[in-house]
Amino acid sequence: MKLQCPSCKSRNVTTVWTKHTFQYGAVNLVNLMANVPVRRCKCCGEAWLDHISEIIMERVIKDFEVQYPKYPNQQHTSYQDVI
Repeated sequence: MKLQCPSCKSRNVTTVWTKHTFQYGAVNLVNLMANVPVRRCKCCGEAWLDHISEIIMERVIKDFEVQYPKYPNQQHTSYQDVI
């Protein structure tokens, strides 16, 4: 299945893997980093993170929780709750 731009619906989309920094925590924020695929439309220039990026960032959060189990405010259901 070919990717489609959410803005212009073009299928002329490229993928570049990049380091993405996001914050975790409700009160005591910590910056986490993940290598994620960034999709970019060659027609309109729109760039976005998709479900694959979300899965990768959730895995980074889970790894952080294993390494630092007593870090406060770890309750979340998806990466969107912590960025």
